[in-house]
Amino acid sequence: MIINYENINYICPEHKEPFNSYCKKCFKNLCSLCIQSNNEHKNILYEKISLNINEHKIKIKELKKYVNKFNKDLKEIIRKLNNVLKGINIYFSIM
Repeated sequence: MIINYENINYICPEHKEPFNSYCKKCFKNLCSLCIQSNNEHKNILYEKISLNINEHKIKIKELKKYVNKFNKDLKEIIRKLNNVLKGINIYFSIM
């Protein structure tokens, strides 16, 4: 899924406050007033957006390591395949 960050609203349309949390049940962004005034989210687990962002940063860094290693391995496989193809071309050009 591609997210267009230019269209993301960082301000609660109801309270005109910045979002600082999100509901872990419905994944809705919440401002401080949403949590205080909305019965729907009063007894629900919510988490600070900044904490969640840090968790995602850590996961992305870990995934980046795997992607880089995978990319390196693929390049080595391609190099070996190119050598095989060169050998095949040389073999058939002699015949």
